[in-house]
Amino acid sequence: MRSRDEAIDRSENPDSIVRGTEPQLSPGEEATLTIDATDVSRISFEMARSFGGIHYSFNPQEFSPPPDERDFSFSPTWYWSTPESVTVEIDVQVSHDAAPGEYQYSIEAQEADSADPVTEDFHITILED
Repeated sequence: MRSRDEAIDRSENPDSIVRGTEPQLSPGEEATLTIDATDVSRISFEMARSFGGIHYSFNPQEFSPPPDERDFSFSPTWYWSTPESVTVEIDVQVSHDAAPGEYQYSIEAQEADSADPVTEDFHITILED
């Protein structure tokens, strides 16, 4: 998968346990979202709901370490039996007729020693063709 140099690794909260990439793509391009999370037992991925021009592909073999369990309902969720620092890669493809704009995706992570999950929002930017 192609990832643009413009993709940045960020989180609104510099102390967050979750970091993600924010690619900038033209219609028809592909990229890989890379999500890093520290000391987690669960990660959920919420896609941009109102937009059908971004297609996601999940391959748990590209997760490090691989999850112990997975649930591909909406929202796809991955579980680790012991707290782990994980890297999740999600391939994205933008359709050729995708409308330019900024589309949000969210990551919810369950920290090992916390009752409340952490949610971080990130964006995929589709540039004008």
